[in-house]
Amino acid sequence: MIPHIALKKYRIALLECCLYGFLLSYPYSIPWSNGFILGICLFSALLSPIRVKLDKFRRMKGLWAYPIYFILLLIASLWSIDRDYGLRFVESSLPFMILPLFLGTVDLTHAITNRVQNVLILSTTLAITYCLASNVLFFLSNDINFKYFFYWEYAYRQLTSYIDFHPTYFSILILIAILFLLYSNAIRLSAKIILTIYLVAFLIILGSKIGILMLICCINIVAIQTISKHRTRYLLVLLVLANLGTLLILYKTPVTYWRFRMAVENFYNYSDKTPTADYRLLHWTCSCGIITKNPILGVGTGDTPHLMNECYGTYGAPELLNFNAHNQYLESWMKLGIPGLIAILLCLAIPYTKSVVNQNYPFALIFGVFLCVSLVESIFSVQKGVALFSFLAALYLGNPQIMIKKHK
Repeated sequence: MIPHIALKKYRIALLECCLYGFLLSYPYSIPWSNGFILGICLFSALLSPIRVKLDKFRRMKGLWAYPIYFILLLIASLWSIDRDYGLRFVESSLPFMILPLFLGTVDLTHAITNRVQNVLILSTTLAITYCLASNVLFFLSNDINFKYFFYWEYAYRQLTSYIDFHPTYFSILILIAILFLLYSNAIRLSAKIILTIYLVAFLIILGSKIGILMLICCINIVAIQTISKHRTRYLLVLLVLANLGTLLILYKTPVTYWRFRMAVENFYNYSDKTPTADYRLLHWTCSCGIITKNPILGVGTGDTPHLMNECYGTYGAPELLNFNAHNQYLESWMKLGIPGLIAILLCLAIPYTKSVVNQNYPFALIFGVFLCVSLVESIFSVQKGVALFSFLAALYLGNPQIMIKKHK
């Protein structure tokens, strides 16, 4: 009995190391994070018999949606003309299949899940610091005036190019770290305030529009919860002043000012005759055109890039070649038809609904962010989006009591 207990503790420790390894490597390296995902699955499989895992998976119906979506992707790759691309896409979507089956069927303690959240905060903070330091060195080595540090050309993609991370996806990671920070009871208030300001400031400099909008929404929701708990007018006044101050900072920061201004101007200038006035609206126009021709079963996993490129060509926008639909719901509908649309809605809505019902506020806001960002980004068209969401969904759905005792 004693050796068996010792072996189980050893396997739990190795699983925990793989969880941390995934979070620490995720911002920098897809191959390394994939390796840690395999380690997570391996040590999760060794913690309990397959019979026990299958029984838990059968009982936790929320986990079913992800393998179902993966199987739909696999089937749809078989009727794609470009089957090779379709299979590569299926391979990058593998976390949808394996993480719910393995990580989602492991019972983790509160201590482990809290440490996982702290490591995510640490990993995000280190990645931000690395990007800022690299950009400072770039300015110094190229003798660029630091007044341009907050301009579009030297923020946004420039800031995340050092770790090869799309700004929108990086903004999602930062938002998750901020939410874990705000709801954490394990971090001192002074450290929490300093880290939150640091993460928020970088998110503003980054200039991701959807990230900033989600930040404002989440911060206000958390603030309103706090105000309703303490029932004081001073906090309400402080919230109003904080919102006004944030808007002023956004207005005075060149990268955010110009990105939001151009988005508004492009929206008003958009028409059927000039669809390239706003590229995101053109993405949606092309994807909707493809869907209307194949609404039931879609066009297959591998063929959407070619069809989207043809549409971009007809509108005279070659600079958009190989761009996706920039809307996960439209993307899944194009690839998999109505079954795919239903499956992706379930994948996104199930963890959100469960966290709301459980009054698990940090995870409710996190999954709410994924639901909203999916309206403007095809977040599961790249492996970074698939890996992060699958990890969080499997972690939460397999352990739905995470943080409830502290925040119910």
